[in-house]
Amino acid sequence: MKHLNNILFIALATLIQSCSSSDDEPSSVVEPTINRKSIESIIASSGNDDLYILREDDRIVKYYSQNTTIYHHLKYNSDLKVEGMNTDGTGNASLPFTGFNYDYLTGVTTPLEAQFNYTGAFLTSITGNYQSAGIIFTYNADDTINSVELGSFLFTFIYDGTSDNPVAYTRRNLFNASDVVRWELTFDDKVNPLYKDWINDSFLFSFFDIGSFPRENFCFFKNNVVRRENIASNEAVIITYEYDNDDHPTSYRIVRPGLETRSGSINY
Repeated sequence: MKHLNNILFIALATLIQSCSSSDDEPSSVVEPTINRKSIESIIASSGNDDLYILREDDRIVKYYSQNTTIYHHLKYNSDLKVEGMNTDGTGNASLPFTGFNYDYLTGVTTPLEAQFNYTGAFLTSITGNYQSAGIIFTYNADDTINSVELGSFLFTFIYDGTSDNPVAYTRRNLFNASDVVRWELTFDDKVNPLYKDWINDSFLFSFFDIGSFPRENFCFFKNNVVRRENIASNEAVIITYEYDNDDHPTSYRIVRPGLETRSGSINY
């Protein structure tokens, strides 16, 4: 829960200010600034869904996931947005990384495996030969994300005008017009820890293969997904969280009723 005392203080201060002003003076409410924390690791209870992050100046420079032997290295442009990504590792499945003590890149001339492309301040595509490359983004007039095209699928987010969070999204198969699935979305009112790296640096966790939590909780939105529901097929994904005193989730539990349950901790 958000600090109740802070909420009451802000509400009381606003009330006093409006009462002390003359009737013809407009009053305004300024939303408090959210101090978004930076994720350092996500540890899954299954032991094979982990994510470890190394940062410099609060920006991701390396990460590795799922007990693999592959490092992901991020490169930034002059605007401090992600320009591209390289991957490199031991090449030996019996030698998984246990920290950031080794750098297997051969040098700065190593070609980028994923190139992040911008129009102005907006990330419009990711190209290259990395497994998740080939992503196209479009935006609405209010700068919210409109769609993400990934491979043969187009994800389109639907808004009702009352929030920056969408109420649903559709997943459309670009090669099969009849293959359209709609998922209803429900969000909490807490801090989405994936959003900071997206809004600051244009790095997206959601469509890279780095664990259950980033896949299920979209990085494009300020709050966390707590439920995805396909009414037509009676399918649902339910996510519950525990939060710290600053409204950041510290643990998650993802339930697909009748199918699977995944859980883990989020560390800052």
